[in-house]
Amino acid sequence: VKERTFLVTGHTASVGDPKSEYTLSVQRAKAIVDYLVAKGLEARRFLYEGKGATVPVAPNDTEENMAKNRRVEITILED
Repeated sequence: VKERTFLVTGHTASVGDPKSEYTLSVQRAKAIVDYLVAKGLEARRFLYEGKGATVPVAPNDTEENMAKNRRVEITILED
């Protein structure tokens, strides 16, 4: 079985300025990578990025919807 690489993408709700949202989204993705590496997975298997609030899955009109936009997605890449 070939080892896969994972892309971890962080997202935020649209509640601040775009630069801060981007920074937070990168930090969110990196925190997940750091956790998985601490659990024994190899760091070289991970890429991470932030998207800020540019890819919402719900409108940012209620606290519940904003919570949906505060997320991390993990994509298994075809190496």
